[in-house]
Amino acid sequence: MPITRKNPLILGVDIGGSHITAALIDNVEGQVILSSKVCRDIDSNADSDTILNDWSSAIGTVCNDVDKRFLNIAIAMPGPFDYESGISWIINMNKYESLYGINIREALAERLQVDSKQITFRNDAEAFLNGEVLYGSAKGFKSVLGLTLGTGLGSAVSKNGVTRDINFGSSKFNDGIAEDYISSRWFVNRYYELTSKKILGVKELLSLTENIKEVEIIFEEFSQNLSNFINVVSKNENPEIVIIGGNIVKANYMFWERLESLIAKENNNIILRMSLLGEDAAIMGASIDKNLNNLPLFY
Repeated sequence: MPITRKNPLILGVDIGGSHITAALIDNVEGQVILSSKVCRDIDSNADSDTILNDWSSAIGTVCNDVDKRFLNIAIAMPGPFDYESGISWIINMNKYESLYGINIREALAERLQVDSKQITFRNDAEAFLNGEVLYGSAKGFKSVLGLTLGTGLGSAVSKNGVTRDINFGSSKFNDGIAEDYISSRWFVNRYYELTSKKILGVKELLSLTENIKEVEIIFEEFSQNLSNFINVVSKNENPEIVIIGGNIVKANYMFWERLESLIAKENNNIILRMSLLGEDAAIMGASIDKNLNNLPLFY
């Protein structure tokens, strides 16, 4: 694919609570160039220089062999974040707190040796849903609710092709906010409540060969929490379909069937689907609109 001013190359980036994924995107075909893809674990509790250097290293590996003059770097980023200015306001979320108040756009541009105008940001849940609406499980639907289940709880809606973050993870839910009950940390906290034992996350929980009863209880409760949340949000947003992604979906065999049953009892008109694109959804959705015409061009 020739790279010209009319056909710039996009480097899509998905920043999660514990990882970064980056890849070049063919913005003509609307596809991730798999041979360019880089995935790395990130210590989100490290100091700011370590995090920024690790991000830059991953992104730099992808763009080493391309002409950076014609490169747009589109980043799917968790909030709170000033997406226009590129400043992180993440605090009290047990991730990336060392970046609080730092202009991430300027910091990355300096490390990557590109013009800061070449770097754009989009909310990660919004980017995820945009990708699924354009190329994934939600393609063809006019009203979509998208949820990402991982370190936190991301939420976005798409109406007639316009996708936006709704941040319902911070909404009041049970005795706290929704993210307290629908996230990796809920699994960690709930397992400790039941067993007085500590685990690092859902992946470790699934690997346990003892306390199986407690694991089953936790996933049953998680299904109920997620069902209740979906039903509450659906009353406000009235989606045709709900798309669910994020790392916790990898454990779908533990909760998906029960979740479908619970949703059907409340509203059998809603279609429930898992993400088709996985981590590629946010990479693609960070920068590409419905007609591939709304690219973050800097020239």
